[in-house]
Amino acid sequence: MGLFAGHVDSNGNAVDTDACVGACKPAACGDGFVQADVEECDDANASDTDACVSGCKAAKCGDGFVQAGSEECDDGNASNNDACNNLCKAPMCGNGIVDGSEECDDANADNQDGCDTSCVAIRAKVMICGNTVRPVSTFFPAGYNWSVSSSCAPDAETQALFITRSWGGGIGAAALQAYLNAGGIVLTEYNTSDKVWSLAFGATAQGGFNGNNSCRDTMPAVVQFNPGDKVWTKVPFVANALNQTGCGFAVGGFAGITTLTGWNANAAATGYRDLGLGRLWATDFDWQDNEMDQSFTFTNAMMGYFMTHRK
Repeated sequence: MGLFAGHVDSNGNAVDTDACVGACKPAACGDGFVQADVEECDDANASDTDACVSGCKAAKCGDGFVQAGSEECDDGNASNNDACNNLCKAPMCGNGIVDGSEECDDANADNQDGCDTSCVAIRAKVMICGNTVRPVSTFFPAGYNWSVSSSCAPDAETQALFITRSWGGGIGAAALQAYLNAGGIVLTEYNTSDKVWSLAFGATAQGGFNGNNSCRDTMPAVVQFNPGDKVWTKVPFVANALNQTGCGFAVGGFAGITTLTGWNANAAATGYRDLGLGRLWATDFDWQDNEMDQSFTFTNAMMGYFMTHRK
């Protein structure tokens, strides 16, 4: 009978769920009475974080209001690909829902079942277009074990294509672009980046040669570029000395490139650009000679990240 037990309103009844409630007042949202067939609830307050929200609607996921104690977020839409999923939870890798920026989410710890523990889709094999003295398995992150083949013809099962200086033009523009557009990953090597970049994106000018009297295999990382890039949240930057870096040609002038590491502020050695669903990583240093006399930990971590991430 509501707040006024025993009263008779102007409708001649004591019902507080019709158009006249309480002390002969017109029914309205916020009066504390639930009007039948019009309101779902009415708690007589202006809070949108409890069980009854604006418009006298029962709180639910998707209403745009964050219900205290039961919802982490509520953006009022039906998209799982933003900062709040359809269960009103913040996206989290491993929850079994493809949400946020994830490519997949199978809620397990197996990196070799097509979806890794970073919620990145993983393919079955890698290819080397050209020759390499250093096994590319050196770059495999822990928990990954791809089959490796020598070929310049990547397919839908190719996780990454390494193009070395001895590639001999083994892949053409159409094949390269098709692979990238379909989600492929390409890594270059010393003196190939400009040519491969041109095939993917159009003509580009190669920067100057950076020989540092060592020409070891270590990624040039004397300087860091774009410190806010996502890669640095996964692989913390570790600087090395100029005489401990690989030789190569500067890539900073390539059209559309996001640079990452280099020999100096005017000479980037690594960077990337996306095409379709895939990514081309310019890694213009002599990583395949199998020559090193210093720590290779940072180089391995970076190359491992490159070959497992399209975005």
